[in-house]
Amino acid sequence: MSFSDNAVQGIRRPPPAMAVAGWLREQAGVARLTAEVVREDATAVECRALGAKLRAAATHLLVLGSGTFTWEPTDTAPVADVHPIDDIVAKALSAGDLSPVAALDADVCRNLRVTGRAPWQVLAGATETAAIAVDSAVMEAPYGVTYHLASWRIG
Repeated sequence: MSFSDNAVQGIRRPPPAMAVAGWLREQAGVARLTAEVVREDATAVECRALGAKLRAAATHLLVLGSGTFTWEPTDTAPVADVHPIDDIVAKALSAGDLSPVAALDADVCRNLRVTGRAPWQVLAGATETAAIAVDSAVMEAPYGVTYHLASWRIG
């Protein structure tokens, strides 16, 4: 994993999302990646403000976080039911309009182990006034962990 063509200085053990971002940077052949780790308890206002800051500075954004986590060690099959929060996120990502995601409650998301709430709210701030073309949007929930994947073009 690396964040630029030079070694990363001062990072002993990055959070898993940063490791994935570094791996994706290498796969895409991008020369440099600047990472922002968003606190899980960041407020929606703080997240949207960071998104606005990133909008002014970034040409590409990679946002990582998962949806609900309902798996228990006794489960042996995928969970068929999707939580309403995951439906909200999936529809927002498919429509290219994150205003419903910007309103997600931090406490409810924390109780459902949704790690994507703060990053998605940052993305909402970064794309607030943008025209978005959705290339693809997928939601899967293998073994009780919901993942959302979307590819957008802005402009």
